[in-house]
Amino acid sequence: MNHQTQESSTILKLSIGFGLFLLSQIVYSFNLGHGLYVDELYHLLAAHSVNIDGTLGLADGQYVRTELYTRFISFLFRVFGESESVARISSSVITGLFIVAVFFSLRRIIGMKEAFLSAIVLLVLPSTIYFAQFIRFYASHQLVFWVGAIMVFVIITAR
Repeated sequence: MNHQTQESSTILKLSIGFGLFLLSQIVYSFNLGHGLYVDELYHLLAAHSVNIDGTLGLADGQYVRTELYTRFISFLFRVFGESESVARISSSVITGLFIVAVFFSLRRIIGMKEAFLSAIVLLVLPSTIYFAQFIRFYASHQLVFWVGAIMVFVIITAR
């Protein structure tokens, strides 16, 4: 493969990845203003508390189950303002990054067409859409789990 062909191939791959991310944000942006689920209040209230007094306060206790994610939401609130939408968009972006990670990792393992189809199916899967619109740590969890699983796969198959 000559240099120009290789460069075109790289541009194509990056364009597909960027396109998948944009498509995911379009799909996930529908209905971001839906009513609050009770579980979303754990992060919203604790993140608010972090910004007020530095604690993970929630009613008469502390919400320490997913402190890192709650502090991430707290940081977003300080930067963009406190709202449900800011917290939901963070899940949407993280899920979009998950879709792109799936595409790029599967592309190397099973091929371009198969990876693209897998990413599209995953993008519109109802559970994926749910995680992308939910103020909880699940979007982050699926991204971290996927990256870890791919790392294990690479280590095992490299032998």
